[in-house]
Amino acid sequence: MSDIVRPMQAMDIDRVYELEKTCFRTPWSRDSLAGELKNKIAHYLVLERDGVRYTFELGITPKLTQYAVDFADEEVFMGTGGGLCLLKGRMDSPFFFTNCDTLLDLDYGDLYQYHKAHGNLVTMVCAFKHYVVPYGVVELGEDGGIAAMREKPELNFLTNTGVYVVEPRVVEEMKMGEVIGFPDVIDRYRAAGEKVGIYPINESSWMDMGQMEELEKMRRKLEQQS
Repeated sequence: MSDIVRPMQAMDIDRVYELEKTCFRTPWSRDSLAGELKNKIAHYLVLERDGVRYTFELGITPKLTQYAVDFADEEVFMGTGGGLCLLKGRMDSPFFFTNCDTLLDLDYGDLYQYHKAHGNLVTMVCAFKHYVVPYGVVELGEDGGIAAMREKPELNFLTNTGVYVVEPRVVEEMKMGEVIGFPDVIDRYRAAGEKVGIYPINESSWMDMGQMEELEKMRRKLEQQS
């Protein structure tokens, strides 16, 4: 079996588009994917196995770098957490675990040391969010009347960025074939009294590219920084 990881090319677009439709409820259009070939700051990688193109990944970096990449095939979708069972016996130290559509502007060395210093089983990176509701908010009372009214309330909260530092024990304790999201894995450990910590970051340090408009925001920000 021969695996090749290479930059995405025009000949890959149809296959990548089919994978996009299979994997996501709101897939990018074929034209959007083709347009990304002209993007100077984004690099799309394709895994080609024995001549068959299986997957693609996005990385926004100044230039492509050579990496050693191992793949664990998930023949049946097991959720954002379930696939960790495929790493049993391969992790012997705390590791970074991340969603593929997230980019964080932070010191990963500091995050790693924070995780170890606090003795966490899992450390979740959370971003502060400040949101102003653009409407007057009305709360419904039990009698059908108005219980309270607030004009354009401001909300402050922490949100999960989808980036974690995880102890290898979590991998070894995963059930083979279990379909589960990683937040549910975290809840299971919290209920058992295990220590799960938060590493807070500024809202501006979290860049999400799960939607086209968010990708555009990320691109503009990175272009301003370059």
